[in-house]
Amino acid sequence: MDGGSHPSVEGITRAVRAKGGTLACPVCGREGFTLVEVTVLGAGMAEQYGTRRQQRAQLVCENCGHVMNFDLTKVRPTGGWS
Repeated sequence: MDGGSHPSVEGITRAVRAKGGTLACPVCGREGFTLVEVTVLGAGMAEQYGTRRQQRAQLVCENCGHVMNFDLTKVRPTGGWS
């Protein structure tokens, strides 16, 4: 992540709420998650065949294990993660 700034489950939850959404598992409805940060290399022509790193956060439901994948460039708050 840039600038040593890392999101948290709470930070992503606040960012999603600020955009008018809610954060609950679509499979079991629970709200407890574990965060896994991922850097994905773009694989298509638009991503220039692996030259662009895409910042992602995966929230894993602590109850059923369902994984939600977030593009951090889309949910990152204007002032950064707090």
